[in-house]
Amino acid sequence: MEILFAYEKPAEGAQFIARKDESAKLIRCVKNKKKTVIYGAPKTGKTSLVRNVFQTLKRSGFRDLVISFDLFNIRSRTQFMEMLSRELLPVFERYNVQSPLPLDINPSNVSEKLMMDLPDMMAQHFGLNIVIYFNEFQNILGFDQGDKFLEDYSGVVRKHHSVSYIFSGSCINRMKYIFNELGCFGNDVEKIYLGAIDRKPFTDYIVSTFQRTGRVIEQDMAEEIYDFCKGHPWYTQHFASICYDSTIGYINQNIITHAREALIYVHDSNFREIMRELTTNQVNFLMAVNEKVSRFCSADVLEQYNLISSAHVARVKDSLLKKEIITMDDEGNVSLIDPLFEYWLKYFYFIE
Repeated sequence: MEILFAYEKPAEGAQFIARKDESAKLIRCVKNKKKTVIYGAPKTGKTSLVRNVFQTLKRSGFRDLVISFDLFNIRSRTQFMEMLSRELLPVFERYNVQSPLPLDINPSNVSEKLMMDLPDMMAQHFGLNIVIYFNEFQNILGFDQGDKFLEDYSGVVRKHHSVSYIFSGSCINRMKYIFNELGCFGNDVEKIYLGAIDRKPFTDYIVSTFQRTGRVIEQDMAEEIYDFCKGHPWYTQHFASICYDSTIGYINQNIITHAREALIYVHDSNFREIMRELTTNQVNFLMAVNEKVSRFCSADVLEQYNLISSAHVARVKDSLLKKEIITMDDEGNVSLIDPLFEYWLKYFYFIE
């Protein structure tokens, strides 16, 4: 069965909308053996981007060897090194057997430093286009002495010029910390941030998908779906899918309203769980963010939102950044990461 709106799995083929600039940049980085960091909120299309770039490279005749590592359940330096061994050593042994000049490495006794170096050694010795792809890379910060391990690992990887590295993560603030504040992996790392998909290609996709299956949605209603979700790929696709499943003919305003309510209902329990885990002070700060306050430390704002003091505001803000509920831009402006959560707070939680 064809999936028309890809919210149940990564988007592929015709479902992969826009991202032309991001795709072109990642393709250049892979071909030029550069290091790339891809970050964005959950479900903004990081996996879709990487998979579609790999497919594009394959169609163009570029022969690469992708070795993927998912750090979602990796919680220590030991587990990380075991994961490297588990994925890299079989590749090494396969190519080493075929090589007329095999590398003199004993797979049963490989040091930590040598294991980190192995991708670059294989790329050079066997003439391979190796791509090392890390998913949820920010989880390294949760290791015991995670900053120290990042320093050690990046110190090795920074010297690799024969391998392409892709570091992907769904925790915006932690990825910024690794690659901006800590400056891991050097200044030549290409950064790709995935936010909203552009309005026109997304709404055009919604309209054309309805049309080719014999159903109709007007452009203004497709734009209403997009605007409500602020172009967030997953939410927009999900909203459009609910609308599509609600009719065999024309989409009208009643269907749009029903689909919006259904989308909110699906995610309501997740949002309630987020709020249950917050302190009253954190909730007060979120109220201020939700109401577009910018000067959190002004006397009137401190009093209005019961934020106590500027030092207290700093602590609360830091806690919400760590929880990946809010983020800050380069100018220090604070915003909520999740657009549907932002709407839910305004109309379902902070109700006057």
